[in-house]
Amino acid sequence: MTVSMSNVDDQTLSEVITVSSQDVAADFTFEAVLREMSDTKSCFLRGSMKGQPAILVLEKPPFKCDVISSQVASLSDVSIEMHNDIYSNLTGLSAPEFNRLSLKLICPATETHFRKYGPQDMAVVTETPELYQKVTLPYIKGIPSSRIQWVYNIIEGTKEADRVILRDDDPTDGFVLVMDMKWDGSQPESCYCVAIVQNRNVRSVRDLTRNLLPLLENILDKGSKCLAEKYGIPLSMQRVFIHYQPSYYHFHVHFTHVKYLAPGTHCGKAHLLQDVIANINLMDDYYSKASLTMIMGTNHHLYQLLAAHMWSVGESCF
Repeated sequence: MTVSMSNVDDQTLSEVITVSSQDVAADFTFEAVLREMSDTKSCFLRGSMKGQPAILVLEKPPFKCDVISSQVASLSDVSIEMHNDIYSNLTGLSAPEFNRLSLKLICPATETHFRKYGPQDMAVVTETPELYQKVTLPYIKGIPSSRIQWVYNIIEGTKEADRVILRDDDPTDGFVLVMDMKWDGSQPESCYCVAIVQNRNVRSVRDLTRNLLPLLENILDKGSKCLAEKYGIPLSMQRVFIHYQPSYYHFHVHFTHVKYLAPGTHCGKAHLLQDVIANINLMDDYYSKASLTMIMGTNHHLYQLLAAHMWSVGESCF
């Protein structure tokens, strides 16, 4: 078993190290807690692995309803924290087999990763078409292709093939639907999948025009039908959306169950695919002409570039 290492930043492929599942406990050297998120029950750790800087993400997975009765029966060391009338708060320990953690390892990690996963303030930013052309697009073009090699590996079938649930190899309108690392496929209500397009020339929602409507409609149609047939999730219970800004600039679409409040599903980040299709039907080049308001972390390099540009011309995008 190997641990997936994705989103490698500026390193060349020769610098990507291979680790086994045994290496994580033995070789990861903890340095500091970058961030702890109580809402997602996750913790981001800074450290090193085999001499390389690393980030280890720990997350408690959802409960599995098919074994919940066994988990309750295994409870021990139960103590009452509070009791008031009909209400009680208690703590307890369940058997080790119910206490597995989901782990994500990023190694080698760069300062981009540390800024992303570290503590930061958030800000509302309005990106005009002019700002996109002057600041955002040059930023995107300056990102080395090695940063999304892990995406190409999935498209080409050399990595994570066991997590692919649908493959359409059409070079123009095709895509690969893959289970996100947030989901193990066991609980439909925790569904999180990503459709990664075959077309390597589409980077973000800003590139979408009427010519790409067949691609978007193909993703919505085949992706939603796949989740309905394989996992019993009807389209009416699927949240299908696009991030802007995305975490990587190779166009992809997110599929989640509506009951799963996944990170990045809020306004200012997520654009529903159905709305995107409708907007393009109204105006061919809607997304190249629209001002898009988004919520960004202030540690994000793009945020800092946008802010610096606006201050330099005596304006504000905030």
